[in-house]
Amino acid sequence: HRLDEVLIETSVEDVEGRKFWKKNFLDPTNGLIEEVPLSAFLQVLASSTQIESITELECLKEFLVNPSKMVTIEQFNVNIIWFGRFFQPHLIRPVLEVIRQPWFHGKIDKCRAEEIMHLKNVEPGTFLVRLSITIPEYPLTLSAVYVHKVHHWRIKRSINQNSTPQTYQFSIALKNGPSLVFDDLSSLIVQVSKELNLKYPCPKPKVFDESNYVPY
Repeated sequence: HRLDEVLIETSVEDVEGRKFWKKNFLDPTNGLIEEVPLSAFLQVLASSTQIESITELECLKEFLVNPSKMVTIEQFNVNIIWFGRFFQPHLIRPVLEVIRQPWFHGKIDKCRAEEIMHLKNVEPGTFLVRLSITIPEYPLTLSAVYVHKVHHWRIKRSINQNSTPQTYQFSIALKNGPSLVFDDLSSLIVQVSKELNLKYPCPKPKVFDESNYVPY
């Protein structure tokens, strides 16, 4: 199955991500499984992360699946870019916490973020956090109505060199000062909100509309 292994290596950039896909979706008899039903993927993910209830992982759906409700190896790779090694036990819960935040809007681009804020005629101090893969080192962006205009700040995720097992740090560079650095995204957003006087999480759509699926 050397060809299958090469395909995994070219499709998944992260070393540990490759190991995860090989272990769970490289069948000795049938070869590589390139796309998996969401329910099956969540079962594997629950086992890998020691999450007792699959229901707790269902908030990942809109990031994992294509319109056919399948998780592809390519989209798995994109999720690692966005969330880091979310398939590891100590890293899944911070991801779930972020997804549940009222300010987290997931897969929307810069234009859509500005459109949402203009359409809702939001107050100054309204903000949201969205995903991005333009620059892999900066998988998140803070968008906010600041001084009567929508501004955007990239959020960097880097490996915390002082942690075992491996965890992440999140940082953002604001004008007229050093970068703010925190061990979790929520704490970073709290501090940035104080610095920029951000008060209101931007309301987000109530229902995930699969017709607006963006493959990235």
